[in-house]
Amino acid sequence: MLAGRTAYRVLMTMLPSRLATRSEKVVCFIVRDEHLLAFVHLDHPLEQTGVQVPAGTLNQGEDAAGGALREATEESGLAGLRVVTFLGEDDYDLRPQREEVMHRRFFLLEVEEGAPVDLAARWEHADPDPTGGGAAPRWECFWLPLSDAHVLSCAQSRFVGTASQVMSAATQSQRAPVDRTAVEPVAGDHASTLWPGISHPEHSLRYVERFRSMSALGEDIEGESRLIDVLAPRGARLLDAGCGSGRHGGHLARLGHRVVGVDLDPVLIEAARADHPSATWLVADLVTLDLEALGEPEPFDGALLAGNVMDFVSPCLRAEALRRIAAHVAPGGFVVVGCRVTRGFTPAELDSACSAALLSLEQRFATWDLQPWTPTADFCVSVLRKDGS
Repeated sequence: MLAGRTAYRVLMTMLPSRLATRSEKVVCFIVRDEHLLAFVHLDHPLEQTGVQVPAGTLNQGEDAAGGALREATEESGLAGLRVVTFLGEDDYDLRPQREEVMHRRFFLLEVEEGAPVDLAARWEHADPDPTGGGAAPRWECFWLPLSDAHVLSCAQSRFVGTASQVMSAATQSQRAPVDRTAVEPVAGDHASTLWPGISHPEHSLRYVERFRSMSALGEDIEGESRLIDVLAPRGARLLDAGCGSGRHGGHLARLGHRVVGVDLDPVLIEAARADHPSATWLVADLVTLDLEALGEPEPFDGALLAGNVMDFVSPCLRAEALRRIAAHVAPGGFVVVGCRVTRGFTPAELDSACSAALLSLEQRFATWDLQPWTPTADFCVSVLRKDGS
């Protein structure tokens, strides 16, 4: 028998999410020498506010990594902070305290090398720009051993273990630069794919870390998904085909769409599940795709093949992969495909495969931000429409 707040939370998960306001938050783990910066409020009882880490609401149009750096600086008073990496995200239901569900993105930060830090220090700090004006709330900051981080309130400790692993994997003075080497198709042990991570999982782990690092640096890695959001109706059911580690499907899910992502690489799917829990992620082969057999029978409003997904399908099977993806899209729905022009799955090959997939070319662009298509472009983005309505 459930009682109290636990029972209320269970009940709330059964009700439409529109009953609660959804807010975009960042949570900041500032780590130094196996210690985590934390604070307690001085103007409210400890039993009401608990021990917390810097966190807050993203400003309109603010990228998450930049928001994390801003909040961490404002709430700690520390100078010389930098974002190390994105750790993960969750949804935290504040009901019945108030009708709000917080979508929280967790970031690891550090004090730059050479900046003085006294791990025994305790200092008072106040919000320099309190929301709504009025008296600035005050808190006392201190360095909490990571081993004691389970005391954090509001389930803020969820990704502390991940933060600890990241810090253990690299020294503060020797951070490897983001690996931006282009991934090329390679024949391997699996007949239907040229993705090198299938035969060499360490390649997939590097690929996951690349985009986590790029996200933490505030780089734009969501251009493809922004286009899909424009094309799709609100709350659309969307298929992220060849989803990789989930950056596009995760973004679309945060925008309120119902996303299913599929990829043949279990390492990438595991990363997508960890980093973007608000979407559904499945291990599946695009060439034999049958989502009904995996418990997803409902057709999709649209599908995305981002980047160069089809380049990594074996050449003789690319038309069949397109046909299987289109078979999961409702009549009148869209399929958006990125192609390199002079190699891999070219626009000409795509056009020749459309008829059997019951798809028609509706628009073609040279980039994901809709630069006009010309024959001299080196990339194309094709918007295809499923026949029927």
